[in-house]
Amino acid sequence: MHRSKWLCLSTSCNHKSVTEQIRSNRYNTEENRGFDISFRDSLKIGATFIEKTIEREIVIDPFGESTSIETTRYLSTSFHLHLLESKQDTRYALEILSPRKSIRSLIFTLSDVLRGAVVDEIKIPLIAAFNKIKKSSPDARIRRIKASSIKISEKSIASIDITSIEEADNDFFRAFGESDSIIERIWVTAPFDTYPHQFELSRSGNSTVDDFYKEKASDFILSLLKDA
Repeated sequence: MHRSKWLCLSTSCNHKSVTEQIRSNRYNTEENRGFDISFRDSLKIGATFIEKTIEREIVIDPFGESTSIETTRYLSTSFHLHLLESKQDTRYALEILSPRKSIRSLIFTLSDVLRGAVVDEIKIPLIAAFNKIKKSSPDARIRRIKASSIKISEKSIASIDITSIEEADNDFFRAFGESDSIIERIWVTAPFDTYPHQFELSRSGNSTVDDFYKEKASDFILSLLKDA
């Protein structure tokens, strides 16, 4: 399965300068972190962020003697920068591939290298996204849906997770109507063709899809961000 995390990056650097800044900040032993560009063109940059980490652990043997064990790891995170627009500020869709549990170091380093670039969360309207999928893949179905902030009384709200063998979104709206609830995540079957596969997409820009469809999923999310 292919996982990705999408964010929005804005910088005062133009596209050429972004490429040059990332390329000039290659991994080095002084900083113990840096980048390696794999490709670039007029609309996209592909790169890997590499970071050296050292972990120290104190081990105490049965006789009370302690020993310090040092472990060195090199962590790498691949990402793509998709150019959305280039005006006064340059905006990118930042696609992080197979993100680690924490991406803070990558975000901090990109912001530092690109002259104070700002990285923001995105908000994907999931039902609108699914309606777009249906236009090209009529067999697509939402088989699971998660939602929150569902008002069940004047003083209470609820979160809900619906799984269906047919259309979970229809059951959700039938039960709760067009409420002010927030749809957090959907699981869509057959989103890109009729061959059995599933696409998981969250409101905050996390996605999971079969490896075979990773490029189609990436192109689809990018189209949503361009239309936003």
